[in-house]
Amino acid sequence: MTSDQAEPRVAGVWLATASILLVLALTFHGPLHPDLEVQMTRIAESASRWKVVHWAAAASLSGFAVASLLVLVSGSRLARTGWTRSAWGVVFIGALWTLTTAVTEVTVIADLAASGNLSQFEAWWSFAEGNGNGFSLLAMAVAVIAWNETKDPRRLVPK
Repeated sequence: MTSDQAEPRVAGVWLATASILLVLALTFHGPLHPDLEVQMTRIAESASRWKVVHWAAAASLSGFAVASLLVLVSGSRLARTGWTRSAWGVVFIGALWTLTTAVTEVTVIADLAASGNLSQFEAWWSFAEGNGNGFSLLAMAVAVIAWNETKDPRRLVPK
């Protein structure tokens, strides 16, 4: 295996591992309640689960960031066009944005929920919601990467 093949394969392992972790985290996360007081109570009642789920999400998002960097520096065909290079860059940024949300959920929000401090909880929840928009960036970037993969004659999955 040549060097130009090794890095994308390693990136693929990072992507697969990150994806599995993210699916597990989202499965055990549960739905959010629109009423912040109810959401705060839910978090306080299961703070340990909340923390484990968000550490798993943080690990997953770190994996997406590493994978995107590996693809970008590898010179792989997966990042040869401006659109795909941009998309992999957006994967990196989206993962970092969302990573800050996951870490905030563990280090601040869970403790505020347990303390019952609604005003501080609302402020930090707003911060987490804003950075949670990184999921949208990730989704758009993956769509661009997938679209370009379907158009490439050397795509991984035949038509």
